[in-house]
Order: sequence, then structure tokens, then C-alpha cells
Amino acid sequence: MHRVLHRMLPVVMLAILLMSSSLTFAITAPELRASMRDANQLPSPTNVDERAARGNYLPYTGYFEETYTTGAGAGRKARFYIPQGSFVRNYFLAIALPSGTDVETFLVNSGWIDTADANTLPLMILLPENGQWGPYAQEQAYIGRVLNGYQSGRRWYSIYGEFYLAGYGDGGDRLQQWAGENPLFVISQAYFDSNVDAAALAAAGEYYYVPSGQTALTSPGPAVTAPGAGVPCGVTFECVKKKDVPVPTDLFGSSTPAGAIAYWKYSNECGSTVMAGAGALGSDVCWQNKVNSKALATGYSSVVSRVSVLNAHVEYVDPRVTKQVYDSLLTYTRYTNSSAWSNALGWKVNRNMPGFQIVDMIRPENGRNVKRQYWSYVPAKVQDKRLFPNGAPVIYAFGGNGNAVFQYFESSQYIELADTYGFSVVMPGEHTGNDGVTTTWSINENDYQFILAVMQDMNGKYGQYFDQKRIYAFGHSQGGALTNFLSERDPNLFTAYSVNAGGGRNFPAGTPPAPMYGIYGEYDSANILSGRTGWFARNGLNVADGVTTDPFDLPARFNNPVQYLIYPDTPQYPGDQYETTTWYNASGMPMFAETLAYGKEHNNTVSSFRRTWLEWYNHWSRDSAGNRIYAAATPPASVSLQVVPGVLNLRSTAGLVTSVITVPAGVDLRQWSISGLTMAGAPAVSTAYASDGRSMVVTFNKAQLSSLPAGDNVPFTISGQFNRDGFQWPLSAAAAVKVMK
Repeated sequence: MHRVLHRMLPVVMLAILLMSSSLTFAITAPELRASMRDANQLPSPTNVDERAARGNYLPYTGYFEETYTTGAGAGRKARFYIPQGSFVRNYFLAIALPSGTDVETFLVNSGWIDTADANTLPLMILLPENGQWGPYAQEQAYIGRVLNGYQSGRRWYSIYGEFYLAGYGDGGDRLQQWAGENPLFVISQAYFDSNVDAAALAAAGEYYYVPSGQTALTSPGPAVTAPGAGVPCGVTFECVKKKDVPVPTDLFGSSTPAGAIAYWKYSNECGSTVMAGAGALGSDVCWQNKVNSKALATGYSSVVSRVSVLNAHVEYVDPRVTKQVYDSLLTYTRYTNSSAWSNALGWKVNRNMPGFQIVDMIRPENGRNVKRQYWSYVPAKVQDKRLFPNGAPVIYAFGGNGNAVFQYFESSQYIELADTYGFSVVMPGEHTGNDGVTTTWSINENDYQFILAVMQDMNGKYGQYFDQKRIYAFGHSQGGALTNFLSERDPNLFTAYSVNAGGGRNFPAGTPPAPMYGIYGEYDSANILSGRTGWFARNGLNVADGVTTDPFDLPARFNNPVQYLIYPDTPQYPGDQYETTTWYNASGMPMFAETLAYGKEHNNTVSSFRRTWLEWYNHWSRDSAGNRIYAAATPPASVSLQVVPGVLNLRSTAGLVTSVITVPAGVDLRQWSISGLTMAGAPAVSTAYASDGRSMVVTFNKAQLSSLPAGDNVPFTISGQFNRDGFQWPLSAAAAVKVMK
């Protein structure tokens, strides 16, 4: 029998727990047990007609048990629950239960089956041998085998290789110790009644991740082979200790060792401020302090990790408890387990947000009707005609071989960049591969016609918000090869092209020129030289004419602090990982550029995509005749606003409100024509530049600002446009003011 609570939970939580006896479920434990199928007997999902009709969804759904017959974990079993509609390479939640637990009774009564169905979250359940967990050393290989489904050669389902973890009792202790050894694989985790070996966590955390081709190997010390043998890491950036990889963590129970709590708080850079009762189940939350952080996984976006602790036992076999655990875990997403330098924690995609959609399309391909899929996001900013009266840019992004559109969209974190910079993201998905559980591009007419259909569908739904002069193509790895193909098949389909770790292409003579940019990693399996030959011939360029437009500017060749990846080009860290060479045509337009990203492998990183936007796409458009044009200068990324005075008295509507727009030093606002300035729908009355061009004074009629509410911190936002050489970029500056009415 479970113990009673050792401390008072919030009243709402107690009420939830007391209501559990009245719950009903979609399936009973006996029904779930009876439905279980032997996964070892499932036929290979390779039938071409079935694959064509199914599309980017897993072939088998329901409840399964698999027996491992060879290798690590041979003779052991695991169970899987895969809801209808689960995607190829879906994220899975791995569950480890206490010894002696009836699995089906727990899955049903805890609400995990209903939660999985409602949210299309596949489950994998680790099973102790003969119902009892052994020591971790005995279980380590088995846990790794279960969580290695995609790589191990089994092909009745597929995973991405990043997991949510939920552990209970001694089963959770084994899972938590595995997480300490493999933090790159864990999106977020929750444990109940933990008694994990805290010393083992601490020992695992002292190991380093060191680069080895396209994988991150574990090493007890940071030294690697020449040229840096015997010194820390010996490559461009410092190697990363496992304890410095943040993993959002929830710890519930009165038995959680203090050492385990301290370990995960250190790993997640928890600040000194604790928000009492603010976490799941009324837990106390400490949020990551990102000031001078050394956590690379959270260094590329706005995401903030955290640790929640509840020093009380919870009756966790309750769907309302499970709902809160689910909501906490599924706050996050994560990208890549192959590198500590590229591994990135992020905010999970909210599929209910406005502007987001998943679309299945039936396409005729090779005599069959094939189900293809695309995902897209059109931000609210893009749909704001005050910012984009002529429409906003669109990026069509193509994933690499095996980058199913679910995984690519969920892990890329392009949504945050789209919201920040104001562009739409469309990801056409690959077709299902020959093995039936992965995806790939054919790079042929079928893919081209599918992309045309996606573009037509998007234009029909959102075309009023798109600037058709600024439509771009981006491809990662094999998606880069597709991008090259598209540039040949339909040279004017996109305004500018870019690839990340993508292969090259030899173009037929006479293929029209087009602008191409490539980013490749220092440890990339795709050679940085692979894209040059075809593009040089196509664009009439000579290799000797390349100009170093962004030189290597790190302070040292080896062992640079990882903060140069997190805070690049700042006063404290004045350098970045990029080295760029650019080739110009006779008219001075940059028709080919390539960047070597130090510390990067064959990965699609947030920082590289941000760079592609700022340094490439943001400069390209078309004139009224459809010719490509390039803007050498783009508006500043940061614009500040001050309202003078900071208290806005609207009790009297007579007179003007004065505001001052300011840009960073060295920027002159006068180099752009600024137009369309409005505030709360009111047009600007006057504008005037400061003598140095850094500031612009903008006034508004108080009588037209009546829609502003009274309050102490009321948003005051000015919208408009920067204009230059046929380009138009959004201008948005905001401040908080006190409004009196």
C-alpha cells in the first residue's frame, strides 16, 4: 500500500486525488492485456502500396510486446503502446515502474493510455526480469537496448532518439541513472519515490563528451588525439561535461536523495530563487539562471530549463497526476544526441497555436496515390499588415534523409526565429522510405510536383500575407541536394537558396545563375568543397576570386570557452564560430558564399539557421520586373523606444505624445526611408532625425490614443517599415508606460 502524503499539497491537488475513484477509462486493464500483440511476429512494413497509402505515420498502432533475441538485453522484453496517428520518428515517453507492478493496471489506472491517445504520444515500457529490477550494472545494457530501437535494426517502428522519461520507484532509479549517463538523449524527466544512487549520478557527470565523427563519445578526460593531445579537449571548443547538459527534471517524493536534487539543480544551472508551489503537483520550482551560462543546450534560444521538487509522496496512479506530469514534460523538445555542441533544448511546438497546420495531401506518383504531408507556421507578426503591408518572406525548408517532417519541425526551433524576425516556415515532408518506418527524398519530378502543390495550397490559404518577391529555399543534408535540384528544375521558383551540410550538384550548361549559400561543419561528413564546382560553373565564378567576408576571429585555435557559441560577438566574447568566403559576380552581387562553422558536425543548428536568415535571406528580394536584387545593408536587429515623459496622461486629450526611436551606435537611420509609423492604429503626426542619425523623434496625437488602457506598465508599440532599394523590412519598437485616464 502506498504511503500517505507527508506534507500538505495545495487544496486543488488534494481535491483531484480524492476524486480518482470516480474516473472512467477508454479501456480496462484486462482489455489492454488481451489486445497485446507479439511485435516479433509483425510482418515487415515494406509493402509499397501500404506505404504509399499510409504516408508519414507509423505502420503499427496498439499495444505490443517485443522480445530481444540477440545482442544487449537478449531474452528480455519491453512493451509499447503506439496511438493511432503516431508519426514516423515520433518522440516516445519511456516508462520504468517499480518491481512487482502490474503493467496494464498501471497504464490504464494512471491515465497514461488515455493521455497517450489524446496527445499522440507513443509509450515504451521497460520491464524488469521476472518482475524484479536488478542492480543498475545489470540493467544498463537492457535500458540502452530498449531506447536504441531505431539504430538497432528493428524496423516495425522508429524513434528520433530523444526521449521523455517517467520513472517510478526502483524502476525509475535505474532509468534516472541511465539519464545521468546519457543526458543528450533526454528531453525532460520526472521521477516518483526516487532512491537513486546520487554518487553514481555525480560520477557520471564528471565524464566528457568528446567529438568522434558524427557521434559524441564519452571520455573520462577531455584530452583527445593530435593536434591537441594532452590539453583540454584539443579541438576548437572546450569539451562538455555531462553535468553541464541541462535536463528539465521533476522530482516527487519524500525519499529523493539530497545529492540527486543537488546534482540536477547544478546541471540545470538553477538560480537561488525558488517559486514555492509553482510546479507540477504543487512542487517548488527553481528556474535556470542563464546569466553567463555555460549550458550550450539552452544557449541558442529563449528556452529556460528548470528543476521541480516536491518533498512529499504522491499517489501517482491517478490520471490527474499524470496529466500534470505530461504537461510538465511536454513543455520541451530537444534536438540531436550526436553532439554536445549542437544538442539544443527548446520549447515544444504548440500544435493548437494560430497559424500552425499539418496537412496530408494525396499525390499521383509512379502510378499510385501517395500520401504526402507538410507542416507550416504563419506567425501573427506576419499577418500584421501594419508591419508587412506588402507581405512577409516565406522559407520552404527541406529536411535531411530520415528527417521526417514531424521530427524536423519539432526539433528545429524555427518557430522562435519566425516569430522573432517575421517570416513564415513551410516544411514539405519526405515520402516514406523503403523500410516503411523512415523517410527520404527521391529528388525527382515527383518531389518537385509535390512542392509545387504545397506552395499552391499555402498561397491559397495565406497568400495575402506572403511577399512573393521573397520566397526562399533551405535544405539540410539530403534536403540540400533537393534544394540544388529545385534550383535547376525551376530556377526562378525561389528568390535565394541555402544549404546546411548539403551535397553539391553539377548543373547542365546554360542553367541560369542563382544565389546560393552553404554552411558546413568543422566535423561534417559533407565536405565544404562539395558544393563549389557546380555553382562556380553555373554562376561564372572563379575559386581564386573568393573574398573572406567573415574571418576566423576566435581568440585561439583550440580550447575556446563554449561561451563563444552562446554569446558570440559580444564585448565579453568578441568572436564567433563562423568563417565565411564570398564570391561576387561582375555586378558586385554575392552569387555564392560558404561558411565553415567550427565545432559543428552534420547537424542543423539553431544558430546556423539564424545566421542564414540574417546574413543571406534578409538581403535578397526581387524588383518589379522579377529580377533578383541584393541589399548590402539591412536594418538593425535591435531598436529601442522611449516615451517622453514616461507617464502618459490621457485625462486630457489635447496635445501630442513624444517618443524617441533609437538604434545602436554606428547605425544611421537616415540611410533608410521610414514609413507607415503608427501606434495603436494612430498615424504619426511628425518625425525628425537626430543630428547623428541614431535617433528619430516621433509624435502622435493624444486624442487618437484613447484605446490605450489605464495602468502602470502599458505596452506602447510603434510599427512601421524600413525602405531601401526596393526592399521593405518591418520596424517595431516597444516600451512600457504608465497611462492615466
